[in-house]
Amino acid sequence: MMRRQRRREQHVRQTYNDTAARYEQTDEGLLEPETPTERTHKTQQKAIVEATSANAAANAWRKALPKGPYGINVARTGRHAVCYGAGGRVEVLDLHRNVRTAEVRCGEVCRA
Repeated sequence: MMRRQRRREQHVRQTYNDTAARYEQTDEGLLEPETPTERTHKTQQKAIVEATSANAAANAWRKALPKGPYGINVARTGRHAVCYGAGGRVEVLDLHRNVRTAEVRCGEVCRA
């Protein structure tokens, strides 16, 4: 029984190490803070576009958002998003094609 448990623990440890090594090699698309206190959630898209290649800059999402503040919920797949705001506007966006698939103007404050 102990041998089996020890083998299982070694297998789990090896799988974990292999997965961690794979993710360490590919850090594309990540924002890494330069200091532990730096916050990446306040990074503007304009700064990201200036720091990336021309191909990545072509995929930047350009959208004017009047009557803010706005919130956004992105699907787990990363393809669709719902954008809602205080002006009463709700939009469903297809982020892969960079198009709006639906829009509703309810005239009341929308919250998640």
